[in-house]
Amino acid sequence: MMRTTALRVSSLPLAVLVALLTGFAGRCRADADFEVPSPELREAERASHDGRFKDARPLLEAIVASPSARRGDRDAAEQEMARIAWRIDGKLDAARERLERIAQGARKKVPPLLLLSRMERTVGRFEAARAAARRALAAAGTEAERRSATTALSSALVDEEVEAARLGKSDAYGEEGRRRLIEALGLLTPFVRDEPGLLEPSNSALDAALLLDDGPAALTAWSSYYLAAGAADSTLLAGPRTILSASLPGWKGPAASRRERESVVEALAGSRFFTEAVILAKDPRAPRDARVDRLPRIRDLVLYESFIRDARGTTDLYYRDVARGTSDPDAWMKKLRRRATRLWKGLSWPAGRPPFDEKVLERSADTELGTRFGTAGGAGTTGGYRDLHMGHRVVDEKRVADQYGRRAEIRFMALDAMISNGYETWMWDGEGSHGGWGGVGLVVQVRPAYAEGGPWRWQELTDPERRAKASAKMAEETERDRERAEKDPYAYLPGLSQRLLEQGLVTFLDEEKARGISGGALRSAFVAATDRAVIESSIFAHEGRHAIDSQFFEDMKDRATREYRAKLSEIAFAPAPRLAFGGILTDGIGNPTPHGQANLMLMKGLVAWMDAHRAAIAGLEAGAPLLPQLDKLTDEQLRAAARSLDPMAAAVPTD
Repeated sequence: MMRTTALRVSSLPLAVLVALLTGFAGRCRADADFEVPSPELREAERASHDGRFKDARPLLEAIVASPSARRGDRDAAEQEMARIAWRIDGKLDAARERLERIAQGARKKVPPLLLLSRMERTVGRFEAARAAARRALAAAGTEAERRSATTALSSALVDEEVEAARLGKSDAYGEEGRRRLIEALGLLTPFVRDEPGLLEPSNSALDAALLLDDGPAALTAWSSYYLAAGAADSTLLAGPRTILSASLPGWKGPAASRRERESVVEALAGSRFFTEAVILAKDPRAPRDARVDRLPRIRDLVLYESFIRDARGTTDLYYRDVARGTSDPDAWMKKLRRRATRLWKGLSWPAGRPPFDEKVLERSADTELGTRFGTAGGAGTTGGYRDLHMGHRVVDEKRVADQYGRRAEIRFMALDAMISNGYETWMWDGEGSHGGWGGVGLVVQVRPAYAEGGPWRWQELTDPERRAKASAKMAEETERDRERAEKDPYAYLPGLSQRLLEQGLVTFLDEEKARGISGGALRSAFVAATDRAVIESSIFAHEGRHAIDSQFFEDMKDRATREYRAKLSEIAFAPAPRLAFGGILTDGIGNPTPHGQANLMLMKGLVAWMDAHRAAIAGLEAGAPLLPQLDKLTDEQLRAAARSLDPMAAAVPTD
């Protein structure tokens, strides 16, 4: 994903299932009465997704103005124009006007209202954010829409009190604030209790519970947040988990002793909930003899939490300039360096302050910030853009990648509490995410890109309403796939992508049911199994291959070739090859990025393999395009096809 000299990073963003981010609390665009977008809308949205906003604006405006365009297409185009007005142009009033216009007359009122609520919350207009979220909840016609609207409302109820509490203001604990927090926790408790693992509801529930001095609810929310994507077994989180499990059930809030407060504050910070730690540290209700905010290490924590916010805000403004084509990367880096230097000077140094370490913005996992706060990542170049990928370690372990007789030891880190996950993630705005990066001996996963995957996959399979709509969508896209493939034999085929995903998930669900488990145990087993499968293929197989290629093929400079080889390994070594196609069968096939070119190379190779093995593919329809029939291959055939295309596999001697 990120390229920096310090890390010798060789790969671009890990491919992730976009649905992992949109399935629960994303833009909520296709939750009700699914309608396939017109080619004109697809073209406009593709331009926007690729960051070509100058191209996207006239395309979107043409759809809005067209009397022949479907109402749904016009609404979607106008909503995207509103998002661009807010996120890219910084024109809040124009965005509000568009969103209100859509919400008044649209058949699908929830998506524009959710976007309006999110925009208002981001700029600190919390009452307006709550009003928009309540309207969305009232208009919700499906369970998915109700989930998204409930989450948006809860965040808008909680965030205002969080902002006050982190500054030590007593307003956060007043009657009005308490009323909002109680409402939010009541809305969120069913999610955290019945569907643990969803990040935004868990985080908001944790904030509300801490501000309400509800220790048991806070522990439940913390545990829910760190349920999936490998965090439950993390040695880094083991200490904080033990402390919180012992302290929160009997938490006394303002009556907690100094020792109790200090312990919980440090456990929250150790699990990367920095703002939550600051809230407890600066609780104005605590007696003077129980306050901890003057302790040097707690003062360091407060200072660091402010640095995180400053760095995030500075970087987001820079990304807006990147999107506009007016960015000054050097000026942005100077601002980051000034903020990092100010933090460095403000930290406590019992043995004397050393000179500022420039590497804190390059490879913080091995610097003082990495040691104190778990900071990891740094600035680099991704997809031609200077940007920042920085978060905090919640998993840190050693693994060995072993592929075709070549081995490379790798350090695997999972990051959470992201300060920034790169320009493209910011630009995609919830529709996608960079999943990690890798280099010689290093694989880094951005945990939030994966953590909700298991819960989302469970909902897609077991919620009757969502399953029915997904099936209808899949059937309609499948019907169109043949036409697409006849025009371009290597085209992106949404129906095929959806079928492969469903087939892979159903296999896991059936396997877990066959073990005789049901209810909550079945959900947990399914989430854990699919999480492992996705991480094994997209992290350890894909990024492990990058580590091997970097170690054994240092002269390989072409990034598309590197990505192609990594994707071959992602399929060949996948526990569930069908799930591995989530980041391969995308609408980016053939675009000028390394991933787009690698995906095109892979499509061509798979089609050639199918053509050469027609007789071995059960049910293959003669005379029909081949790529839409990729799902007729067995898992082992998918692996065999990937191995046959891999020059490193071909070099392995066979007996």
